[in-house]
Amino acid sequence: MKKVYSVLALACTCMFLQSCSKDGASTNGTAKDENSSSLNQSNANYIWVPEVSNTTSLLNSVFFVNKTTGWTTGYNGTILKTTDGGSTWLPQSSQTFEPLICTNFINANDGWIVGGSGEILHTNNGGSSWSFQQSNTFQVLFGVDFLSDKIGYVVGGSGTVLKTTDGGLTWTPQNSGVFSALISVYFRDELNGYAVGDGGTIISTSDGGNTWMQQSSNVFTSLRKPTALGKEACIVGDAGVVLITNNNGATWLPKNSGVSQNLLYASFPDVLHGWAVGTNGTIIKTNNVGRTWQQEISGVSNTLYSIYFIDSTTGWAVGDGGTILKYTPAN
Repeated sequence: MKKVYSVLALACTCMFLQSCSKDGASTNGTAKDENSSSLNQSNANYIWVPEVSNTTSLLNSVFFVNKTTGWTTGYNGTILKTTDGGSTWLPQSSQTFEPLICTNFINANDGWIVGGSGEILHTNNGGSSWSFQQSNTFQVLFGVDFLSDKIGYVVGGSGTVLKTTDGGLTWTPQNSGVFSALISVYFRDELNGYAVGDGGTIISTSDGGNTWMQQSSNVFTSLRKPTALGKEACIVGDAGVVLITNNNGATWLPKNSGVSQNLLYASFPDVLHGWAVGTNGTIIKTNNVGRTWQQEISGVSNTLYSIYFIDSTTGWAVGDGGTILKYTPAN
């Protein structure tokens, strides 16, 4: 089933830790340009409402498989699950105290989490129990993306790229050609994917990761969350950076996000609509695949590390201090 759609030292990892789940953007068609102000409050019919997480741990990742069932993960081995759209969140046992950085599910039962010290966790029962998989690395793992119950990719510190073809029973290292930390990974299909990270790093593959090629971002900030949208793709990053391409990354063009805060994650539920979150409670929205952005009011000043939308009206954001926000109709 195709998926719907933060170590130098622990004190330094907050700017890297973010979820890496694939959102529900369609892979067909090309988004049309739209004219809109980049700094007007977006969608006055919806507001961001806090939910009770019952934790003060930093939450790095959020992932939903439908409108009711989702997970969020974070520091101290925190895993929380909801089955009622976020009204209640219940803890699950991870059997670790490492920071859990990225979450990816292919259905309501099968999911993976990656995090500190090379840890990879897997569940086949919706998180009722989690087991460890052998990564054979102690690098911090920042991103995971599965295309099926067998094929998946993980990225992490020092240019780490791992691939599995058996659901994580074995993980094989790939030569990324870079030494910077890779923070996010995204595969459009079994052959074509992107990974991005520190120092403006972008690498791509067209052969399932057998070879990776560097692409020029023309920026030196940390980059996060590549998302392919039809013939286009979008990346966000530090200092409000937004990059888009319409030629498979041959060129990446900067777009004005309207903010200067670090953008730590983005979610696109379809080929037009997307949201990005970041420091100081920043949330921005696009209606045209990242060409222009509008700022939304989050109601919090905490850093938001991850965001996930099931569709253009249903989404969640998570961050510092156990913060969970839900995108909710205003009336």
